[in-house]
Amino acid sequence: MTGTLIPPWYEGYRVSRAEMSVVSIVWGISLGCSMFCVATAISQTLNTWARCGRTTEYIFLIWIEIIVCTVIGVISWLYMRSTIGPSFEFFFLTLCLWVVQIQVLLQIIINRIALLLPDPRRVSKIKWTVVAYVGIINVSVFCIWIPAQLQRSQTFIHVNHYWDRMEKVLFLLIDAGLNFYFMWLVRKNLIANGLSKYKILFWTNVALDGISIFLDLAIILSMSFKNPFIYVQFHPLAYIIKLAIEMSLADLIAKVARASSAARVRGGLDGIEGISSSYDLPISPGGTAHQYPPKSSGGSSRYGGSAATTTNNTTAATDNSNCRYRMAKVSNQQQ
Repeated sequence: MTGTLIPPWYEGYRVSRAEMSVVSIVWGISLGCSMFCVATAISQTLNTWARCGRTTEYIFLIWIEIIVCTVIGVISWLYMRSTIGPSFEFFFLTLCLWVVQIQVLLQIIINRIALLLPDPRRVSKIKWTVVAYVGIINVSVFCIWIPAQLQRSQTFIHVNHYWDRMEKVLFLLIDAGLNFYFMWLVRKNLIANGLSKYKILFWTNVALDGISIFLDLAIILSMSFKNPFIYVQFHPLAYIIKLAIEMSLADLIAKVARASSAARVRGGLDGIEGISSSYDLPISPGGTAHQYPPKSSGGSSRYGGSAATTTNNTTAATDNSNCRYRMAKVSNQQQ
């Protein structure tokens, strides 16, 4: 029985035993990774609720990503088994889930970048730029991929053969670009200011970013199968592993931030106190935002330095402190 908008000349692709074995193995690995992500997500959600009494944007996003990856894995596997037949509704639903899958993961990365950016307007600009960039690609895929899967004409099939690979490369570039930007911020704002504890975060991110790039390449390589739908099964695997990477980085950031905060407390400095939002300065128990160290007034400093020198040193130290607070808030909100 043909589905909606399936033309009379539609020819279904036969799935060989080898191809079905590959698809089943990939789906099985995806399920295993999903269970790991669910366990981690439950732990992070409970810790966040215990600390903040609410869920955060990060928690909301990771649960959406887990659900979407799981649903795509199930329906694509059922399609390969011919349990679900081809139809416009099926291909449209698959693409809608794919759009959410990609947009959410990139927003999780941006949420991590926001920890090191003091200006919320700049963070908002990055978010909406990425949404627009990816959205344009998403719209083009809706216009090309669905007609190609429905086999409406050979022109769509031919164009989709090349554009499908090109848009995967574009997603690889934006993913890698955001991760490299985060690493640059860590090196510039934290490591360069003497916070050597964050070196482990930098090098771990380098290694995990390499894995993320490899996963994008794996999706592109999986498009070499004769059946043009098989690569869809690789999407849940790649993105659930990417999500696991993001959750592991969140755990690592929390551990490093807690260690840094504990060291500051032992050194006689104030600890990190309740942070009420993603980009606020720390809030004292009395409700007043404070900065470290305090700003210097005019005249000479108590150590004999000039006012200008004291002000410059204070500004640099304050920026350094703000970076610490922004990283440390993950231990309050995500862990």
